[in-house]
Amino acid sequence: MGIVIRQSIKSSIISYAGVIIGTVNVVWLAARFMPPSEVGLTKVLVEIALFFTAFAQLGTVQITDRFFPQFKDEAQSHGGFLVFLLLYPLIGFVLFCAVAFLLKDFFLSFYTEKAPQLIDYFYYLLPLTGFMAYQNVLEAYSRVHFRIVVPTLVRELFLKLFNSLVITLYALRLINLPTFVALLVISYGLAVVWLLLYINHLGRLYLRVGFSAWNHPLLKQGVGYGLFIIMGSMGVLLANKIDILMLPALSGLDYTVIYGMATLMTSVIEIPKRSITQISIPLISQSWQTNDLGKIRELYRKTAINQLLAGTFIFLGIWCNIDDIFHLVPKEEIYRQGKYVVAFLGIAKLIDMATGVNAEIILYSKFYKFSTIAIITLALLTVVTNYIFIPLYNVNGAGLAVALSIFVFTVIKCIFVAVKFRMHPFTIKTCYVLLMALLVYFTAMLIPPASSGTLAPLGHILLRSSVITVLFGSLTLMWHVSEEVDALVTALYRKVRSLVR
Repeated sequence: MGIVIRQSIKSSIISYAGVIIGTVNVVWLAARFMPPSEVGLTKVLVEIALFFTAFAQLGTVQITDRFFPQFKDEAQSHGGFLVFLLLYPLIGFVLFCAVAFLLKDFFLSFYTEKAPQLIDYFYYLLPLTGFMAYQNVLEAYSRVHFRIVVPTLVRELFLKLFNSLVITLYALRLINLPTFVALLVISYGLAVVWLLLYINHLGRLYLRVGFSAWNHPLLKQGVGYGLFIIMGSMGVLLANKIDILMLPALSGLDYTVIYGMATLMTSVIEIPKRSITQISIPLISQSWQTNDLGKIRELYRKTAINQLLAGTFIFLGIWCNIDDIFHLVPKEEIYRQGKYVVAFLGIAKLIDMATGVNAEIILYSKFYKFSTIAIITLALLTVVTNYIFIPLYNVNGAGLAVALSIFVFTVIKCIFVAVKFRMHPFTIKTCYVLLMALLVYFTAMLIPPASSGTLAPLGHILLRSSVITVLFGSLTLMWHVSEEVDALVTALYRKVRSLVR
């Protein structure tokens, strides 16, 4: 777990910095200088393009994660594996463009009534999808070399800082909305260039056209695997993004902005999970190659308890301060409508985090087909629940639908891993974390929310967060909930002690 924790901590720090920048962008810049419909438009364009990347990249990311260990050979430039990774998605992108032109009218018909602005920006989706696909592929290539920090920096800092610049230019009326969207697309192209330069800096930009990888039977198997996984990838994105895609169609772009604010708040909860998962994937893939079930079982339990511990701490910080947080948001009366979306999504993310890397354990095992089937089922369930609840409860309905779907999906994954591999992620320490959460929550809520103003809410947030941090941190160390946290604190203590001497 050493490399997992080190890389995850670095990546998480960058991700949290990105969340701060993203919050400034959404809460203070975009909310102040852009109408809700325009903020919603840019949000939906990015989410739609992200969904389309699952088709355009033809499963290249999953092929990399699963099969790269078989081709890894620095002396032979990995047999031209990187060239394959660069050319194969190009086929998918061309196919995507063809399908997009054919189905354009059908796709836009869903948004004609409630979000007609999308029609004028349809063609921006094509290059945006292509750039996103290659960004994902290059991140995967970096990940299998156990390098996730710089790709995280590009995704979480560069793109968001560029977005800050573009919003500022728009606020100063130096650019119009079409130029705003065009610059947004260009930023993803620059991200791809940066990742290529970084891989070259690592000395792993192997552009030699070798045929050992292309003719390797495992690569042919990998292509078949990737094509099958496309359905699963689209299912994952559909399940995760269908709320954002359906809200503008059923309720309009204004509600999309409210929901987007809530998802921004809860996105910080799963940052530890994203970081831990990224660096765990190569380890899981390698362990399956050697059939090392002991290592997989260890990863399963350790990732579960560390993800739950980190996620619970962050969720407590958000939910205990939720009313004061909304006091600080411009146009509070609009965005406060998403308060209970934060609760629904936050609890759903905690349930998912509490079960560790079970999705990855299934995906990189011989039972990967079950993963795809289960994900497609999740996607369909999410579509149905959103279709039922959004017209009834608008943004709260979308949050409730996602929470219910994630709960069902998580239970299915846990049961499958328990039955097929005879392993589960829970220990007595899982109960410790839940008990800690209750104790800390009721203690923190003894501090009432501020009534108004700016300084008062900030003071209350600082006080309440301090109580949460001290109490939660103390209980974590006293009850020895996480071996990794204990080791980090011990190492930090020794470092500080050596400096003081």
